[in-house]
Amino acid sequence: MNICLIGMGYSSPDIDNFDYSLGLAYIQAYLQQKFQNETKVTNLYFHSDRLGTYKKLALLHEILKTEPDVAAFSCHCWNMETLLSITGLLKDIRPGITIIVGGPDPTFRAIQLMERYPAIDIIIKGEGEEVFTEIIGRFLNNSDYQAVMADIHGIVFRKNGSLYDNVGINIVEDLNKLPSPYLTGVIDLDNESVRRHVSIETYRGCPFSCSYCNYNRGSRRVRYFPPDRIEKELSYLLGRGVENLFVMDPTFNHDVSRCATILNYLKKYNRSTLIHIEARGELFTDEMIDSMVEAGITLVELGIQTISESNAAQMNRQHNIAKIERNIALLNKKNIHVVLHVMGGLPDETIEDLTDTIEWCVLQKPATIVVFPTGAFPGTILKQEQERFGLVCDPEPFYYVLKSPTLSVHDMWLIDEIGKVLNLSYAHGYGTFFYALKIRCGCNAMDFIKVFIEKFHTADWRNNLYHFLEKTLDMLLAYYEVDSMYERELLSNVLRYIHVRSLLNESIHSYDSPESLKDMELSFSDKARLVRFPFNVRQFIDDLSNGGAGNADGYRDTINLVLYRTGNKITQWKVSDRLYVMFSLLSRQRTIEQIRSLHDSPDLDDFLKNCVQQGIVECNDGRA
Repeated sequence: MNICLIGMGYSSPDIDNFDYSLGLAYIQAYLQQKFQNETKVTNLYFHSDRLGTYKKLALLHEILKTEPDVAAFSCHCWNMETLLSITGLLKDIRPGITIIVGGPDPTFRAIQLMERYPAIDIIIKGEGEEVFTEIIGRFLNNSDYQAVMADIHGIVFRKNGSLYDNVGINIVEDLNKLPSPYLTGVIDLDNESVRRHVSIETYRGCPFSCSYCNYNRGSRRVRYFPPDRIEKELSYLLGRGVENLFVMDPTFNHDVSRCATILNYLKKYNRSTLIHIEARGELFTDEMIDSMVEAGITLVELGIQTISESNAAQMNRQHNIAKIERNIALLNKKNIHVVLHVMGGLPDETIEDLTDTIEWCVLQKPATIVVFPTGAFPGTILKQEQERFGLVCDPEPFYYVLKSPTLSVHDMWLIDEIGKVLNLSYAHGYGTFFYALKIRCGCNAMDFIKVFIEKFHTADWRNNLYHFLEKTLDMLLAYYEVDSMYERELLSNVLRYIHVRSLLNESIHSYDSPESLKDMELSFSDKARLVRFPFNVRQFIDDLSNGGAGNADGYRDTINLVLYRTGNKITQWKVSDRLYVMFSLLSRQRTIEQIRSLHDSPDLDDFLKNCVQQGIVECNDGRA
């Protein structure tokens, strides 16, 4: 039997972009353990932005190449409409195919989706490894699947034109029964693009009951993978040179003892992998954060959502804001990047509440703030009690709140736009600018963003963000009646400095030093930047990071910087006026004789050889 498993990622610069579906890999590993000789499984994973203009044709082409008897789709809010739109075409082209659908959204919309897409034969509710394998086993023993579905827990199936809903949501109670998709080789780590971003889960379920989330709707009980299994997986993954590892547990630090065990595994095996976790900000301890540094954890996502106690209580969520502030400061001090998530449009929330939350986030100096509209996702308490909360929500993905008793449609549009501007600004490093704006002039980030949206939301600001941020700065300082030219120029140069850093997308590589530069044409590398600032912006930003620069005005000092990227690190080299002039000469190709005639010094040859070796200066012989 030919089985085709189909998934599709969510392409975004703000998140890890994987080249496989871990959920489908678990299903494949379990299926092959049971029926390896009877089945041929193909696991396809698509990226919507790589499919071209005619996505349906591209999807059908790849799926039909596998000659599937069964096509199984893993559906999430970001891919469901695209994937399910081809189910009817797939059955028209290959009439005998059985189409099975699973995933978080279909779990809670099964009947509705079966009615909308008549080509779907079965929807699995909940976790799919055991149930999907049970269904395939029955197919292998009986060609008429409709005759053998009646007693399978937690599915909806079609029989003789009618729909049958077998109650329940499937949960794999004993996770140790599931073979590891890594240790079994289902996920191919020989593939470089796969190794770039890898995910692992150490438990399933969630101990919390937030009203906007459906993580625990199948079971409040948290189920754990055995520690020895986790150690084997981490040893294998980290030993294979994985670049980025995402531990996809919804709250990595909810169990302090277990967290310590996993951190010890990471410390034992990690050499250079960057590790990304999700956590609760108030659950960190000093010892835990120290262990995270030793383990190689470089990024932590915290779901703040709101700092309003009343709004949080409406969503069955409690915060200890003072403790979160303290722990974020410690994470920052340890150079662990913090990403803060904020939801706009929670029940009873006002624009003023959202403003307070965003301003609080800016003052925590995170690496990124991600703001998105609240979604009433299927299976959540928020969705079930939508009427009680007085919410008008989009019934289709992403299920966003469109209106509430305290927020108009215009307000929700504004929240969406605020999210777009803030998310992209932080992605380019402008969070430091928003913090400086607050500290130096008392200007709110939200006021800045509102002016930005009012003036430029119809412009093509995404492709020239720096230009529009600078325009907005002038308007905002006028609005706040900030007359100081010093502050205007300082903040403008902070913007410019961040902009220059954001342009360093390609890494410079080092090379063997050339024996002689005679007759070679030299030029400054197009992967580096040479910039002169009338303010010591580097010192100013360092002072900001350390809690200073509130009222100081001693930053007017010309500074020349060479900036370049090596791997994930940006290097800043402060150079003298003399070197600045020399590097400026290399804005176009010149021979060393030409440089010497304009800028001679006894060690010029050795200095330029060193610059070529570092990759800052390029030669015309192919060194670049």
